Amino acid sequence: MHPGKSSVLVIWKRFVRLKYKTDNQPAIYETTYELPITQDCQLWLKNESEEIVWREFPRRDCICWFPGPSSDHGLVIDVTRLNVPCFRGYLYFSGLNTTLQHQHIRGHRQTRICGKLEELSESDRHIYFPPSHTPPFLHIYGNPVFTLNYHLVDYCYNVTFTSRNGSFDLTSPKNDLQCTFKIYLPYGHRIALTLSIGDNSRSTSIPNTSTELQNSEDTECNGLLFELHDGDNARSHCTRSGDIERQIEFVSRENKVILKVLVRNTDGNTLGMKMRYRAEPVEDLVKTCDFGWVAYRQFCLVAMEETRLPWMQAEMECGRKGGHLASIRSSEAQDIIDKMLLNSPGYRDYNAYWIGASDRTHEGDFHWSDGLPFAYTRELLIVQYLLLSGTYNSINWTAFQNE
Repeated sequence: MHPGKSSVLVIWKRFVRLKYKTDNQPAIYETTYELPITQDCQLWLKNESEEIVWREFPRRDCICWFPGPSSDHGLVIDVTRLNVPCFRGYLYFSGLNTTLQHQHIRGHRQTRICGKLEELSESDRHIYFPPSHTPPFLHIYGNPVFTLNYHLVDYCYNVTFTSRNGSFDLTSPKNDLQCTFKIYLPYGHRIALTLSIGDNSRSTSIPNTSTELQNSEDTECNGLLFELHDGDNARSHCTRSGDIERQIEFVSRENKVILKVLVRNTDGNTLGMKMRYRAEPVEDLVKTCDFGWVAYRQFCLVAMEETRLPWMQAEMECGRKGGHLASIRSSEAQDIIDKMLLNSPGYRDYNAYWIGASDRTHEGDFHWSDGLPFAYTRELLIVQYLLLSGTYNSINWTAFQNE
């Protein structure tokens, strides 16, 4: 066994002690029986990074405990090899999703994988557990052939914001800290971002305000380097010890920005960064609709991705919100829905969405749930929406609502 791992096969047993004597003998005899009940295979990992191979486990039904994430570290697991038919076994990863201190962080709670590596989505190959007081674990079922690598990451490794506004402070960050902040708002909103960055010991009551950022080329920054990515546009700024606090204001071109922060060679520094943002609606796209909804004529549209429902329950839920599942009656409506879904924070390539088309009364005779005529047809529409609607029991859904 590798020195960074400790493994134990725990066997639980019950001991029965029996005392007895015969009828014609005064002597009392005693005997003990040992009855095995269950046995558990467990592996505890000690190193901050390691490669794990299926051959290292003493038996196939085992639990592997990773080094526990803390308030300072999360955990990243990369699956690099997998080959097991799902009926013969699988890997089951589990851990807490958030902590009270990091409620804005999104991460895996449970992941079950099997099959071949090339069949897995990127999110199943690359598994992230945010900082938590409970260590995540891997439960190996059956006989999977696998290899994985894990390593601890900084607490701000993958911080994702999806709410209307938010904030995050880095105060005197440690050396070699690497952070990634993602702000991902619903389609129809830009991001108004304010960054206060500089030496905390030299902060002033009125910070220097500037919107000028340089091209992302300064890779030799000995201080706090941040890179701001807005679509294909990337800008950066380097702050060094002694720099007066500077305030940077920025409005994104799209509904998603990525902010990367790297701290280097700053032992004992007083550098810091404060990030604040708010959603700025694009009036032509949202008009008077609520946050998260997109306007189309007199309607408001939204993609409901938090709850997966069968078609009938999805239509009932739309009714409770004052609308119906979306009816697509023109190429204009389809283009708006396509853009809304493709730019949604919850969109994945394998997602499917209900719309209001249904042939539940007469097979092959489709009608819209809002009663509007079913006249618009298009090959892309049939492939992308209607067939998917017929092959999933509980999926995401799109909704129409009057403004």
